[in-house]
Amino acid sequence: MKHLILLTTFALLLKATLLNATSISIFDQNIKVIGAKYENKSELGREFLRFQPDLYAMKSHKLSFNPLNGRTSSGIVLRFRTKSPNISLSFKTIVKEMNRGSNYGIYQNGEWVRSIDFGNKSLEHKLSLNTKYPRRSVTYEIVLPSWSNPHLTSFNVDNGFHLETLKSDPKPIYVALGDSISHGVGQDSASFLNWPWLLSKRIDHHLFNLAVGGAKISIPIAKQLKDWERIHLITLLIGYNDWNFMGKDADTFAQDYKDLIMTIRENHPNTKIVCLRPLYTRTIKSKKSGIPLDPFREKISEIVRELQHNGDSNIQCIRSDEFSNESYLRGYESPKDPVHLGKEGAKMLAEEIASRL
Repeated sequence: MKHLILLTTFALLLKATLLNATSISIFDQNIKVIGAKYENKSELGREFLRFQPDLYAMKSHKLSFNPLNGRTSSGIVLRFRTKSPNISLSFKTIVKEMNRGSNYGIYQNGEWVRSIDFGNKSLEHKLSLNTKYPRRSVTYEIVLPSWSNPHLTSFNVDNGFHLETLKSDPKPIYVALGDSISHGVGQDSASFLNWPWLLSKRIDHHLFNLAVGGAKISIPIAKQLKDWERIHLITLLIGYNDWNFMGKDADTFAQDYKDLIMTIRENHPNTKIVCLRPLYTRTIKSKKSGIPLDPFREKISEIVRELQHNGDSNIQCIRSDEFSNESYLRGYESPKDPVHLGKEGAKMLAEEIASRL
């Protein structure tokens, strides 16, 4: 009898908890999205996209990256404000999509709070948040994972509370272009640990991370930048895959690299572009061609000097291969990885770039 009473009491408490939650539409206008210009009403809920929907229908060889790798949420942030003591959000992922685990970062009023990590076998993610500032309005930022594609499926606050209108946050816009090093391989599917995110926090910019694991120089991504009214900063760290896996020679790479920059310039003639020479790598020669990487690095420097000579005062080359070294790479957890940054390496790279801007 005693056990029955306890079970009944527990059931009533659970029911009360559920009844005390107020459901918010996942499409509520007060859920602001930073880091994604596009979205989709999917079969699961609300999907956030870094690239134009049409790009995902293109073949990999035309995109110069795998669309599944691009259909991930690196750098995307959900921002909202409420006085509710408790908030819960639910996300779902799809088996057929890229999923290397899902590590969410939580900020309150601009301050880091904690991370919530789900393994790559978990397809449903529930985030339960509690305010650090009772009886006060709090601005939350939920940083989505870098290597999965969570769809927002539900959003709840405590009964009697609601989402408030956010003040505008007119920070400068920063777009990161590149491959897996910038996408976030080596930082546990945690956008808040990759170097573009750390750089964006360091310089107080809103980040749009358009880097994709496995990417080569991609003209479709450069053309997509027409959708941005203004971009204040672009970093470009690309070339390892063109060199090592495509087997391009240095002259072909240089022409493709210059075409990429000129395509960007068609819509953003005055944006500051920072060209990073490929970082230190344990790979000595291209698997495809046998050519070393240094001639490719020098071509980037030559292109930037040429453009500067022709009047482009908003382009810069950083010789990142000269300060990056073995300590930047993944260590004990992946000692055979020849190119990807570890967590400390991502921090060091972000700091080095910030000091040179």
